[in-house]
Amino acid sequence: MALPELSARIRQRVGTGPSRALRRDGMVPAILHQPPHQPLWLKIRTHDLNRQSLDRVNSEVLLKIEGPEGERRVRARVQEVQRHPFRDYLLHLDFIALQPASGPAPEVT
Repeated sequence: MALPELSARIRQRVGTGPSRALRRDGMVPAILHQPPHQPLWLKIRTHDLNRQSLDRVNSEVLLKIEGPEGERRVRARVQEVQRHPFRDYLLHLDFIALQPASGPAPEVT
């Protein structure tokens, strides 16, 4: 069975204000933990997430990460899904990398 594929972009600004702005623009903030490297702060289109069933923790996905150095693919596991307590929308996603990334490693500034 093929893994669901999600397109993500590296985001430069992190914090409460930028995360709220992302949600207003139809994006969901996310983070990719990739030990022993620094985590990557990502943004994913809400429409893409609604098409995939990522409600289950521990489900695997193939992240297609677009950054300034190019595109790379990472096989990852959903570590945590945060939803709004009253409304039915995603607040944040945590992923953990399952394999070394292919393609150029992005610089985190």
